[in-house]
Amino acid sequence: VRDWEWELGGGGGKIDTKIKGVNGYATEEAVQEAILDGSLNVYGDSPNLDKDDISYRTQRDGDSELYYADFKVTGDVLTLKHGPVSAAFGAGYRDEEFSDEFDSVTESGAVLGVGGISSDGDRDSKSAFAEFTIPVLSSLEFQLAGRYDDYSDFGSDFNPKLGLRWQPMDNLLFRASAGTGFKAPTLQELYTKEIFSFESVYDPENEEVVEVPTFSRGNKQLDAEESDNYGLGVVWDVTSDWDVSVDWWRIKNDDTVTNNPQFYVNNSNLFPENVVRDDEGNIVFIESPFQNVASQKIWGIDVETGMDWMTERSGDFGLDIAATYL
Repeated sequence: VRDWEWELGGGGGKIDTKIKGVNGYATEEAVQEAILDGSLNVYGDSPNLDKDDISYRTQRDGDSELYYADFKVTGDVLTLKHGPVSAAFGAGYRDEEFSDEFDSVTESGAVLGVGGISSDGDRDSKSAFAEFTIPVLSSLEFQLAGRYDDYSDFGSDFNPKLGLRWQPMDNLLFRASAGTGFKAPTLQELYTKEIFSFESVYDPENEEVVEVPTFSRGNKQLDAEESDNYGLGVVWDVTSDWDVSVDWWRIKNDDTVTNNPQFYVNNSNLFPENVVRDDEGNIVFIESPFQNVASQKIWGIDVETGMDWMTERSGDFGLDIAATYL
C-alpha cells in the first residue's frame, strides 16, 4: 500500500462593474416639462430643444465576491487479488455574495425605458466527497463515488456516481458511467429584485417580432436543477500512432431554471398571468421571473480521432479531429 498524498487549496476573487448610461435616457418629469414649455414637439422637429436639459445619466454598480478552500487526500486503502483499491476523499468550503445597485432616480422608476430595484444576497456552502476505484478482475474495475453539498440558504443534496472500465486487450477499452447531478440556484436567480427593460420576442398569435416592456426578478422559491446522466464509450488504439474514441451520452435535467421572456410567450397557456395582452391581442407587458420550468432531455455522440507521426528532419506532427452529434 503506497503512501497517501494530500492537497490543500484556496482562493478568491472579486468583480466590480459600473454601467453608465451616458445618452438616450431622460426622466419622465423632464420630458413633461419640455412638452409643456413648447421646446419639445413630440409630433415633429424641436429646434429649440437642448437635449442636455432633459437627458439623464443612469448608473448601475455591481459587485460579486467568491472565496473558497478545499482539501483532498488520495491513496490505497487495501490490496485485492487484482490490485489495490484506490480512494480519494475531500471537502470544500465556499463563501459568495453579490450586490446590484441602481442610482436612486432609476430605482424610483422616473427614468423612461429603464428601471430596477437594488438587490443583494450571500451564502456559504460546504461539500464533501468520496471516490473508490475497485479492481474486480485484471481487466475490469468499478468506480464508486458520492458527493454531499449543503447550502446555508438553500438546503442539501447527495449525488452518487457509478463507473465501469473494461480493457479486454491492451489497445481496446470500454467504459460506462451513470450518476446524478445537482445545481443550486445562483444568488442572482434567487435574490435579484425587479428589473425593467424592453425585450424583443416573437408573438405567435400575431406572427411578428415585437419589443415589449418586461419585468424580470429573482425567485426565492426556486428548486435545484437535478439531472440523471449516463454514458457509454470505447477507445481503440488502432496503431501506436493512431487512436479513435466514440462516446454516447444522455442527460435528463429536471426543474431547469429560466427567465427568458420568449419562454413565457411560447407557454402563455401555462402562465396566463405572465403575458398581459390588450383587447386587440397585443402584448402589453411580460412578467418574467426566474422559474423552474420543465424537464429537458438531451443525448449525443462524441467522436474523436488523433494521429501522430515523426520525421527525422522536420520534427513531430499531430492531427486531431473531433465531432459531436446532438
